[in-house]
Amino acid sequence: MGVGVSFNQVGQRKPWMEPFQPELDLVVSHQDQVSRLPEGVEVLASSAFCPYYMLQHGDHFISVQGHPEFSRDYSRALTMKRRDRIPPNRVREALHSLNARVDDLLMMRWILNFFYDR
Repeated sequence: MGVGVSFNQVGQRKPWMEPFQPELDLVVSHQDQVSRLPEGVEVLASSAFCPYYMLQHGDHFISVQGHPEFSRDYSRALTMKRRDRIPPNRVREALHSLNARVDDLLMMRWILNFFYDR
């Protein structure tokens, strides 16, 4: 189960990834994730927990497992609300991870660049 902040490495740099950095750390809240890569899809970022964290299909679609629209405070409240469904060790890890800096504004910039800088 992905909760808290997910720490990922950008493995493939694209022109729209400006400003660029080799990490992409975002708040997550999921129990499901892509487990098989569809044909023609490129993996842009990954972690040991989520190998298909950020994907691109051609020039029309990108996806990211994280939630750049979620604040750390919202994630904290959501984790606490769902603690009856999340293993206690994952709750502790998630809450601790929420002290880390997140790249929400960078991800939003990348999304805008992807759609508008063509």
